[in-house]
Amino acid sequence: MSPFEKEEAEMEKYIGMKDDSMFRKSSRSFPYLFQNHCVEVALDGETINIRDSKHPDGSQLSFNHCEWRAFIEGVKAGEFDLP
Repeated sequence: MSPFEKEEAEMEKYIGMKDDSMFRKSSRSFPYLFQNHCVEVALDGETINIRDSKHPDGSQLSFNHCEWRAFIEGVKAGEFDLP
């Protein structure tokens, strides 16, 4: 199973939940290193929701599975790496 498939399987556990408990931070988010500057991700049926962990009541971004997969593949390919 690829790392993406593992993450997707983990997110499947949260399908249909509508409260804040559905949002998850990355297991690589270390508060002492990044001072809680992180995004949280939630799966709600066919939609992946993203929010800023510092402002959980603020706006959210929503993506379908194809858009999310393209983003994850871009991250893995280094498309968003800083020079």
